[in-house]
Amino acid sequence: MRNIKISLEYEGTNYCGWQKQKNTPHTIQNILELTLSKILQQNIKVKGASRTDRGVHARMQVANFKINSSLEVSRIKEALNSLLPPDIRVINIEEVSLEFDALRDCKSKTYRYFIYNAPVCSVFCRRYCWHIKPPLNIHILKEQSKFLLGKKDFRSFCVSKSARNTVREILNIRIFKKGFLVVLEIEGRGFLHNMVRNIVGTLVEFSLGKNKLPSLEEVIRKKNRIYAGICAPAQGLFLWKVNY
Repeated sequence: MRNIKISLEYEGTNYCGWQKQKNTPHTIQNILELTLSKILQQNIKVKGASRTDRGVHARMQVANFKINSSLEVSRIKEALNSLLPPDIRVINIEEVSLEFDALRDCKSKTYRYFIYNAPVCSVFCRRYCWHIKPPLNIHILKEQSKFLLGKKDFRSFCVSKSARNTVREILNIRIFKKGFLVVLEIEGRGFLHNMVRNIVGTLVEFSLGKNKLPSLEEVIRKKNRIYAGICAPAQGLFLWKVNY
């Protein structure tokens, strides 16, 4: 038995997220498992570090799977990139200890959200950004984002009843602008369903003066989804890095 670790990237536009689902074959995990099973001629189960949602992209997703095969990892990588759809690519592959688990051993995950802030959106960015026409106040974005840091109850930023425990820890948050692009980077030990997108939507509302509460700190304190902003569109979100 061998344990194989892969790092991959994918464009999530045409997929229903990472995790396998009963009602659709169009998930990253399912396509990976089918492709690996074909290559290795055995039933392969893949475990990923992050369950990205429908339409969300990954610059770096990490996964592992067990095999009973002596095939070199370089040959597995070559075969995968030959058979996988062009919007899924394996960047790195290596054999690791049998104890390694891509999900359990993950220390933190970093996401980036991209906003195209201009009157007209570039056609080359429309599938990878949220287009916002009014100018965003970067200073307000940065000041409000400080309230997210640390271990807190993020009930206000998750789908109702989607998790019993809504306490999460945000390790770092960074906001910067490059040309028309506004980038929000957030690192945490774990995230609730739609948490990052709900945070982005709330920060944008504060930046545009649309949230009636005095600060994002008050939104957190309310522990109620109705006080947070809209859920930002999926296409602007990238799983940027998985940290071990």
